[in-house]
Amino acid sequence: MSDKESKSLSILDYLSVAVATLGSLGVIVSVVMTGWVYEYSFLVGGMLLLLTSSYFVYKIIEKVSKDKQRSGAIWLSYVIAIFMYT
Repeated sequence: MSDKESKSLSILDYLSVAVATLGSLGVIVSVVMTGWVYEYSFLVGGMLLLLTSSYFVYKIIEKVSKDKQRSGAIWLSYVIAIFMYT
């Protein structure tokens, strides 16, 4: 497999990033909209979406990044920080 093929992103990679983004937005909405009826639903849904996509996003970062350790550590620290907050 050539180096160019290994760095190209597939549709599943983009889908994983989209799910992670939706999860992050769900958690952020639940933080900003305190007292809202659906606050808990957005928090739990966002956490689940972020958790299910975190490994796949980590693999995408590992595939694309030049400094895999730093980029992966930043992503994992973000995911852990979100879960520690909730």
